[in-house]
Amino acid sequence: MKRIVVHVAMTAISSSTQELVLTGDDIPEGWDQMTDDQKSAAMQPIVQAHIDNEIDAGWGEYND
Repeated sequence: MKRIVVHVAMTAISSSTQELVLTGDDIPEGWDQMTDDQKSAAMQPIVQAHIDNEIDAGWGEYND
């Protein structure tokens, strides 16, 4: 079974790497025929969705 491991790291935090493992239907269609640039483009929305799922950010306004 083909498996793609994507390393996701926050550049501001040392040693913050996580692995995102893609298998089966999670692997973009046509992966084996893609150029490196096409693979990078195909990974962008997958990685962004992973980041959005992992990080909960928000803001608030306070009057002290």
